[in-house]
Amino acid sequence: MPKRGRGSLSRSTRAASDAKKRRASETPDERAARVERERQHRAERAEGEVERQNRLESNRMRTAGSREAEGEVQRQHRLECNRLRTAGSREAEGEVQRQHRLECNRLRLAESRDAEGEVERQNRLDHDRLRAVESREAEEEAVHLHRLEAQRQRQVQYRAAESAEDHDRRVHAQAEWRRDRLLELAHQPHVLGRMDRQCPHCSALRWTDEPASICCHAGKTVLEQRRDPPDVLKRLLTGEHPFSSQFLKDIRKYNGALHMTSLGSRQREQPGWNPSFILHGQMHHRIGSLLPDPGDAARFCQVFFVDQELQNRLQWTAGLNDTLLQELQAVLHDCNSYVRSLKSAVDLLRSDPQLQSARVVINPDARPSGEHVRRFNLPECSEVGILTDLGDADGVVQAQWRSVVLRLRGGGLQEISETHRSYDPLEYVLLLPYGEDGWHIGLKKDRGITMMKYYAYLIQVRPGQFNSLLYGRRLFQ
Repeated sequence: MPKRGRGSLSRSTRAASDAKKRRASETPDERAARVERERQHRAERAEGEVERQNRLESNRMRTAGSREAEGEVQRQHRLECNRLRTAGSREAEGEVQRQHRLECNRLRLAESRDAEGEVERQNRLDHDRLRAVESREAEEEAVHLHRLEAQRQRQVQYRAAESAEDHDRRVHAQAEWRRDRLLELAHQPHVLGRMDRQCPHCSALRWTDEPASICCHAGKTVLEQRRDPPDVLKRLLTGEHPFSSQFLKDIRKYNGALHMTSLGSRQREQPGWNPSFILHGQMHHRIGSLLPDPGDAARFCQVFFVDQELQNRLQWTAGLNDTLLQELQAVLHDCNSYVRSLKSAVDLLRSDPQLQSARVVINPDARPSGEHVRRFNLPECSEVGILTDLGDADGVVQAQWRSVVLRLRGGGLQEISETHRSYDPLEYVLLLPYGEDGWHIGLKKDRGITMMKYYAYLIQVRPGQFNSLLYGRRLFQ
């Protein structure tokens, strides 16, 4: 054995002396903790692979049990402590240590993913996707813009640092991947299997490869079940009515003859036969006054409140069965809350000269009766009311900026906000015959239901529930 130098002996002596002093001043609890650490250290050095795995599993279960027992406040405190500790550790590390840590993390992650099965992989991907969606939905606008800017800067720096060879290699690799993917899709049949997977939360059916969160985000999206449509409309949609064939073929025309708003968009014409239509840009839903000006023809919602209603509809839409159109018209008069409410408003404004300057207000959110002294709720629909004056003593407008405010006559067309609850029911009267609310901003504010979550929930197939949307054919596109 080589002899130790005088410097080594001196350092060992000082270390032993310092250790003695620390042990002499430690409390009984500190001594017990030190002894336990030393015992564990000796045991870890002596343990074999089996013992090590058992110890790690025991630690994992103990940690899991501890985290299940902790409350939300304790959990947030633990996460914040971990975050601060991790941030401090990473600030102190050098570039070499950072690269070593990232490489170790990469290798550990690669080993973990190589070992997981297909079910575990799908669960992990679903969990990661949900976490990312929730995180981005919860972030404020400033945080959102900062994240996008940081991503852009990283991309710019990465592209600026790559050599010409790396650039060519990346571009060619992307092109090859896209080509191979297209060839794979073109020549490989995809078997969906049976739609026999059922969500335990909302009972929606899905195919095997669809993510479990596609319908209700694991029970986080909860909406009331829609009523079945009126019998006539249901038989038309399911092919049990004598006019079903013509109705389903021209369902967009029938809806266009009965809707209460105008639909504005730019449509791209494709050569040849096409089963669908393509729109450019944003779609606009607009609504006018309740009655036409003298000498003008009735359009959209005005048709419901004038004489010779059927003839007015046939004037604007050719090629429809007048018997069927009259039957659908009667259904909407009988069950649609907006038709009934607006008709009550028209009758009231016509009969009372003092209300000639009043406005009909369709609120974006339900407003309790009596909130405004100059407001009268109409009996059929709590979201529709009449304001005799839109300004208070100071000229402040009482209606919300997203409210739909209608005159008896005149006033031009008003655009309906896509965040308004009437955006869908006023246009798609054959899919929402009762005037059921569409998505509105209140669902996101109060329950965290975004527009995407809302419509993802609505379009699912659920046993025992009739879904008019899925029978709407071209009207549902």
